Amino acid sequence: MDAYLLFTMHGTYNNSSELPDSRSLRNRLEWKLEMEGLSISIDSTNLLNNGLNEFLMRFIKPSMELAKSRCGHDHLKQVNDRLITSLNGMQRSTQIIYASLLDFQVAMELNPQIIGEDWPAQLEKVCLRASEE
Repeated sequence: MDAYLLFTMHGTYNNSSELPDSRSLRNRLEWKLEMEGLSISIDSTNLLNNGLNEFLMRFIKPSMELAKSRCGHDHLKQVNDRLITSLNGMQRSTQIIYASLLDFQVAMELNPQIIGEDWPAQLEKVCLRASEE
């Protein structure tokens, strides 16, 4: 079952870049499973949500680390300046860093086992997709 499709079909997933909370996930699953004559417990929903979170973070973390490294020394200098300003009583600001498909491709090429057992075929798909964009 495609979790993204499950939530976009009925507007529960609102493109907030976050997984839905367990209650929302359970409501969507209950609705979907009810049509099949099945049910799901809150413990199962929590387990599924935690598993999805861990699974997705395994892919996202290496890509984000590459994106952060691209910011280089200038970003570190900006952060240090903000820390000093923050210590003087001003509000601390943060910089948003975006990972690209190229970051994802490079991260997967550096550690292809992240993709899973069939990593050669999956890596080829990632590279093909990255070359299309």
